[in-house]
Amino acid sequence: MSEIDTDCTATSVNCVLNTITVSENIYGQLDKMDTGYYAIAASEMKTKISSRQKVQFHAGVTDADFHTLDEVGNRCADINNESISWAYNKLSAKAKANYDTYGQKLVTGDDMGPYNEGPLWIWTYMDYSASKDKT
Repeated sequence: MSEIDTDCTATSVNCVLNTITVSENIYGQLDKMDTGYYAIAASEMKTKISSRQKVQFHAGVTDADFHTLDEVGNRCADINNESISWAYNKLSAKAKANYDTYGQKLVTGDDMGPYNEGPLWIWTYMDYSASKDKT
């Protein structure tokens, strides 16, 4: 469960919202002996966050619309795209050159949900597939 522990008003200046989120890393089961053959990093991080509407309510926006803020668009893909961009921009020049030359490029697709009811978000795993151009 995620929660927001503070409130602001629409006219608040420099107000901080304190939130709690839940995250779970998902690991493969193929290389428990760490032979180096299979990847040992998490394949995804499942994160439960408060809806954008709930955040807006706590920020003092009383007419925030759930449909507009949380159902329209690809919110998970947007977050993943920002994460990919952030990680890419943190690479060293050498690592970036290696990734650009040899790496399989990460491209997000449309969101599969919504999985915003109960445990649906935790029971549904990311779907990875490689295209002909290796993205």
